[in-house]
Amino acid sequence: MFRSSDDGSIRTGEDQYLAILQALSETKVYVVLVSKYSAHRPWLNFEVGFGKARNVRLFPVLVRDTRETDVPMPLAK
Repeated sequence: MFRSSDDGSIRTGEDQYLAILQALSETKVYVVLVSKYSAHRPWLNFEVGFGKARNVRLFPVLVRDTRETDVPMPLAK
């Protein structure tokens, strides 16, 4: 499992952007925690769009009282 915020997923001194791209290109399933705030953040849409382009299984999990109507494309159905 890769989490960009986990110190075990990206080593100290490693290029963070390249590490994230590598992990995204190897991932088979995306479980995405989505709040009404994170749904509009560029990094989240970038990562989800990357997965959608690869036809990866995507499982958005709505957190912090987020409703489906709070979530735009590419996370929306």
